[in-house]
Amino acid sequence: MKAGRFNAFSCLFFLSAGIMLASFAEPSLIVVALAAVLAAAWLVARRFAGAFFLLPAALVCFGFSLYHHLSPPLHSGDIRSFAGGEAVSVQGRVASIENRSLGRTALDMDASQIDSRRIGVVCRGKVRVFIETGESSVRVGDIVRFYGRLKRPHSFGTPGEFDFPRHLARQGIYVTAALDRFEDLVLVRQSAGFSLARFFSQQRDRVVRHIDGAVSEDLSPFVKALAVGEKSSLLPVQRDLLARGGVSHLFAISGLHLGIIASFFYGIGRFFYCRSETFLLMAPPRRLLPALILPLLGGYLLLTGGAIPTLRAFLMAVAVALFCLSSRRSHPLHLLATVAFVFLLASPLSLFEVSFQLSFAGVLGIMVVVPHVGTALKLNRWPLVLRWGTLLFLTTLAATLATAPLVALHFHMFSPAGLLSNLVAVPAVGFAAVPLALAGSLLGPISPLLANLTFAACGDIVSAVLMVVQSLLSFSVLDSMSIFLSPIAIVSLSVLLVVVFLLWRRFYWISAGLTCVALLLTFLPQAESPAISLTVFSVGQGDALLLTTPDGKHHLVDGGGLYSETFDVGERLLLPALAHLGVTELDSVIMTHAHPDHYLGLGAVLARFPVRTFRSALAKEDLPRVILDSLRMAEVSPETLPEGWTHEDLDHSATLGLYVPPQVGDINERSVVLFASFGQDSLLLTGDLESAGVNGLLDHFPFGAISLLKLPHHGSRHSSTEVLVDSLGVKAAFASVGLGNHYGFPHSSVVNELVARQVSFYRTDWNGSLRFVSEGDGWRVYQWRSRLFR
Repeated sequence: MKAGRFNAFSCLFFLSAGIMLASFAEPSLIVVALAAVLAAAWLVARRFAGAFFLLPAALVCFGFSLYHHLSPPLHSGDIRSFAGGEAVSVQGRVASIENRSLGRTALDMDASQIDSRRIGVVCRGKVRVFIETGESSVRVGDIVRFYGRLKRPHSFGTPGEFDFPRHLARQGIYVTAALDRFEDLVLVRQSAGFSLARFFSQQRDRVVRHIDGAVSEDLSPFVKALAVGEKSSLLPVQRDLLARGGVSHLFAISGLHLGIIASFFYGIGRFFYCRSETFLLMAPPRRLLPALILPLLGGYLLLTGGAIPTLRAFLMAVAVALFCLSSRRSHPLHLLATVAFVFLLASPLSLFEVSFQLSFAGVLGIMVVVPHVGTALKLNRWPLVLRWGTLLFLTTLAATLATAPLVALHFHMFSPAGLLSNLVAVPAVGFAAVPLALAGSLLGPISPLLANLTFAACGDIVSAVLMVVQSLLSFSVLDSMSIFLSPIAIVSLSVLLVVVFLLWRRFYWISAGLTCVALLLTFLPQAESPAISLTVFSVGQGDALLLTTPDGKHHLVDGGGLYSETFDVGERLLLPALAHLGVTELDSVIMTHAHPDHYLGLGAVLARFPVRTFRSALAKEDLPRVILDSLRMAEVSPETLPEGWTHEDLDHSATLGLYVPPQVGDINERSVVLFASFGQDSLLLTGDLESAGVNGLLDHFPFGAISLLKLPHHGSRHSSTEVLVDSLGVKAAFASVGLGNHYGFPHSSVVNELVARQVSFYRTDWNGSLRFVSEGDGWRVYQWRSRLFR
């Protein structure tokens, strides 16, 4: 048993390591060939001493090569060949439809034909079509057509951000399109004949419509999430409540829901099975029934959309059924590792999915901790109610601890209320609300009245659970707290959790060694020479810059901000980036001027991240509402900068200066300017100054030459960039701009002037996030590529 468990976990470890390594480098055919050679060598020589090294090496190389799923080779008629060009007409079959918040829809289609310039071409590949408004008029399996521009998905290029292209690649999608209205999607013909995917899609739509008619508007999103995994209608405030209360997992279809279904069908099947002499003589019920109920569990998997946690539970159910049929036993940990290994072999990019990580980590924590603690406490001798309550608390605690590093990494949040709320929510939702939601789904076609009553009862239970959660959150000590840990801190926390696991297995020496490693990673000071650095975050069309001075203090200049109701630059880009870079506190946040592409992202930063001071040229009453609300929440008082220059002498002979132009009508012309110098190097951040502001700056500029310049107003041709360059002797410059922005920034004439003057030029739309570092003897430039500044 021990050898088997070691093999399962070691194979999973080395395969995962190969996939992770591939995310930091480009895979090649050489690695694929090496994986095959090593695997073949292991099969031939595994009986010889030292041959056990071949299998780990083969798995690492194989995992490395599997990462090619992110960008598979182009084939004839590949849909990717038509991306990035002119608008085309695309025809294909609808594969799935997902309704999202605010009336938006995501539709996946298998493209079969493209018409470009009146020439029809056969093509292959999936396309995700984002539709802004309108009701869906098509169904899964229908043939549809649309006219639009195909694009390849891309990331912003910011540390710690969610990798959207990789997320789509896991689903086999490498091209996207966008439509304003559902009416722009033309139905060519409806699907003929029976389709399993179409059938389950229709059933899911039926259940959703039934719930909308039976449950109040404020509770129906929760009931739909429990019944068929439809979470798109959950409002942001509702999702926030579930996250703060630590009960989000209960409203995502997972192993808990599949376990309830399996128990229900197993109980019914056992009742009839035990009344058949023929079946009893053939085999005991625990041998055949697990396999007999698999089709029902598979149907539920398809009905709920096949989320990763549900698929993980289904694969474990399949493995259990196979072991029962063969009358064999397997350790639960061995079974979990095997399922994860098979999962990654089939879909290697799943390793980076949050749902995969949380699902397997949570189950692993429960399997490791609960049985051992239960045995140590002798829970089998406790009274029934007390025993079940303690087991529920231990299960919640184990899953919370096991997933803590992942939650900190992806969500930057810890929810103390979850330890208590789950004591009520798990039995209420798991053993009452979920069965009622499923019963209502089954009763819909038979008795709509009974289904209405069942769904209403489910809504009442959900309402009671939400009231308990809100009551717990009223205590400030139980409300969620923001946690921003560096990658090193997360690794240290993960190592300590592994130590807990090893202690239970009595590996004391290894545990002691790993504990020392974790402590060294956490507390060992990193010897770095004094330097000044400027990190230019790629946040689309906007500015967000992090200045780190030689004394180790961090200053955030602007926070970007897209004109979007669903994408918060601060929440989605800046907070993950600050955590990823190991920033634990901002000495100051500086808003250059009150334009949305400079301040919208600051709201989330001020509200959730430790900030000492907030500076701008505006009086408190003139600040944007989102800034005022966040400052009030964070209890930070704004500081209004005076006109003219403000100087600060920093450690290591560094200088920091802020300049506020005189009051004028144009907001851009009153952008706060930042100057910093260290040794022979200096930088100048000019906000969105136009020509008048640039000339005024030069008239009052007290410093000498500038070696690094942020182009004023993103490289506008009206900002006299050439005057700045000539007057200040600029050697390098950069522009923070969005890819394909409709302003045309940076303007070609500005770029040509820089080239003519031999000024090194960088731009975030092409280079991603940038980092300029100086120890006083010249700027070194790094670009964010493959998850590292290189």
